[in-house]
Amino acid sequence: MRYENWHKHTKYSNIMTPDSIISIEDIAKRAVELGHKTLSTVEHGYAGNVFEYYDIAKKYGLKLVFGVEFYYVHNRFEKDRTNAHLLIMAKNNEGKRQLTKLISEANLTGFYHKPRIDRELLFSLNPDDVVVTSTCIASPYNLYKDECFIVDCHKYFGENFYLEIHDNTNHKQVSYNEMLLDMHNKY
Repeated sequence: MRYENWHKHTKYSNIMTPDSIISIEDIAKRAVELGHKTLSTVEHGYAGNVFEYYDIAKKYGLKLVFGVEFYYVHNRFEKDRTNAHLLIMAKNNEGKRQLTKLISEANLTGFYHKPRIDRELLFSLNPDDVVVTSTCIASPYNLYKDECFIVDCHKYFGENFYLEIHDNTNHKQVSYNEMLLDMHNKY
């Protein structure tokens, strides 16, 4: 099975969530070195650099995968700074259109320190056009301790919903990975 790193961030991720200082081109070069075939646009709460991603993907012969790591709250109209993370990626052009609309709506009606989506916006997406993952320890499941979130996402998105395991030794991440494996086995 070939591994493709779709969940990564560059210097463009939300400046309030500095994950990386690496450039898109550096990621593309490394992807080619590793034999990857794709380059994903996943940044925190931001999709404004998609054209740069497109040009670099084309330059290195990589397929562009459009996605955003959204900030998720229970109700985007309330002053809630929980800002759980939720990764959503387009499977096709219609998915790209829906994600573009979603990030715009997050900025228009959900902005409170960061552009946020909620359950209403998440479940407005066509489950055939996107892939959703539980992300890191900042996931809605972990921050809200809401098992129903995983159940509801799995029921709605079906095979396009994934529990995302992160391979690192941080004790909080290890514990979270174990909770995700329990959820996987349970459902």
